[in-house]
Amino acid sequence: MKLILTILVSFICIVSLADETVKKEFPSLGLKVFSFRNTSGDTKISVSGNGFTHISFHKVLFGENCEMKMERMGDELVVEVNNKGVFNSGECTVNFDIKIPKRISLQLRSGSGNFDVKGTKGEIEFKLGSGNVKVQAEVEKLEGIIGSGSVDVSGLQGDVDVKTGSGKIVLKYLSAIEKGRLDIKTGSGTATAFFPPTMKVISQIKSESGNVNNELGESQDAHFIVSMKSGSGDLTIKKLR
Repeated sequence: MKLILTILVSFICIVSLADETVKKEFPSLGLKVFSFRNTSGDTKISVSGNGFTHISFHKVLFGENCEMKMERMGDELVVEVNNKGVFNSGECTVNFDIKIPKRISLQLRSGSGNFDVKGTKGEIEFKLGSGNVKVQAEVEKLEGIIGSGSVDVSGLQGDVDVKTGSGKIVLKYLSAIEKGRLDIKTGSGTATAFFPPTMKVISQIKSESGNVNNELGESQDAHFIVSMKSGSGDLTIKKLR
């Protein structure tokens, strides 16, 4: 009985450590880049209005091989969750709720999980093994790679380069721009790019086994190129309504 109680107490302690929620903050003055890396977990990013960057994290699973790093280096804030073990990478699962300055460059990485970004202004780069990316922001440039999962980005203002293995892609330009490039490559799944009706584009759309449609039509004097390629799935350029 004593041995059982000892084991039970030890188990409770381990669970308590793994189920920990912690809040930290850093001064936002001079912060230009937020670099984030996670092994697994969901991440929400929104705007802080009080001059500090707030990071709240919840350790869902955090084994002995897991480690976390938070460090301000000049104009960059680095947050990383790593697994030092060779196997069982899924044992490090941490959910984040982050509030940062509006003007920021985001560099986001995760093995699995979801990214939800709202209200920021700047460039966004992401790499995700599996999960979904949703952005409502002023995105001056977007670069992203997902193995499997959906991408939904509203508020694009510049060049786009998105690659997915499988999943639905929805990209929206809320205002017309004269020059740039949107490049989408997907193995399977649909991809739709929304543009204002006044937008002028030249399109290069190809799907091996899906439908293609361009509601904007072609403008030979356009300086914005839309390139969309899919192994299977519909590709569409639509007018924003």
